[in-house]
Amino acid sequence: MNVYLRTRRIAGPRLSFYLDFYPDNGRRFTKSLGLSIPEKPKNVLERAQVAEVTAEAKRRQAEAYTQAAHGITPGTASSVTVAEYCLQIAGTKKKSSTSWKWKHLEKHLSLSGIGRIHLAKLSPAECTKFRTYLLGELMESSASVVLSSFRTMLRQAYNDEIIKRDLSGKIKPIKRNMSEVQYLDQSELDRLLSTPIDDREIRRAFAFSCMTGLRFSDIKELDWGTVKDFGPGTLSVIQYRIIKTGRKHEIYMDEQTREWLGAHGKGKVFNLPSQQTVNAKIDKWAKSAGIEKKVRYHVSRHTYGTLALLKLGNLKLVGDRMGHTTTQQTEVYARIIDDQKKLAAGAVKTSARVDMPDIRIVKKAE
Repeated sequence: MNVYLRTRRIAGPRLSFYLDFYPDNGRRFTKSLGLSIPEKPKNVLERAQVAEVTAEAKRRQAEAYTQAAHGITPGTASSVTVAEYCLQIAGTKKKSSTSWKWKHLEKHLSLSGIGRIHLAKLSPAECTKFRTYLLGELMESSASVVLSSFRTMLRQAYNDEIIKRDLSGKIKPIKRNMSEVQYLDQSELDRLLSTPIDDREIRRAFAFSCMTGLRFSDIKELDWGTVKDFGPGTLSVIQYRIIKTGRKHEIYMDEQTREWLGAHGKGKVFNLPSQQTVNAKIDKWAKSAGIEKKVRYHVSRHTYGTLALLKLGNLKLVGDRMGHTTTQQTEVYARIIDDQKKLAAGAVKTSARVDMPDIRIVKKAE
């Protein structure tokens, strides 16, 4: 398909930009961009406006061309499902981290069942059900990010004239309360790992993430080819590429951490089911351990971040270990520790009565 940028004269006199689509098989159609410029700019300000708006129109043309290459064209996707449309958007993204975000959304769309619905037939009630699903399966902060991507997808579907109304405004956003990041303290972690679970592979993976901060996506895809052992008395290392960002990363392991991986083998290090299944089993496991917190797999990453920062006190070091690109991402754990410091107020008390000494005022001799 070819996508051309064209203009038509409107009142003003001004020029209005529109896209002209020429499908490989089908009839030509157009789409207005809602952008216009003075036909004959009269001063420096108008000439600057022409340059700025024209650049934006060309950017949208390039974006439309890329989307068309992946099957996304205005008003032509009535038969596409919600999940298929999400993957089409993922295919238009060049940055691996952005593409991962859309693929992550597609995974939850499929798991929730909403992904099978034809996009053109999607209703506000089904969108609300997806929001409820996210709150039940993910931590509040993660649910907020995924729902935000879903709302962006709906806005794009409306702009692409695939759905007749903008459903994004029908969904209440999930507020991110970063002060309520869930983690296990040392006693809870020890109690959980000492409690039996019917799937010991989940226990092994969860414990390893608590010691390294690895995400579930990286744990599930971890291959023995990335694990390097150098003999007794030396640190082992994992050299891999972070799935979420596509960045190369390495994590050193002491002897105890390395033991949780077991003997060096071939293929995948961990044999895990879907994250939805893992989360359900971990929740049941935590309850049997007497832990009242809402525990999902991602709690292991927050546990590492909090406990490591408590021990090391080095924001940058912990952030580098977790694969954060900025220390701002790690500061959430620093805020948790600051809140814990408040608990020290009144930690030591006495039943003795307060008895202040008399204060005598001594007059200076004149």
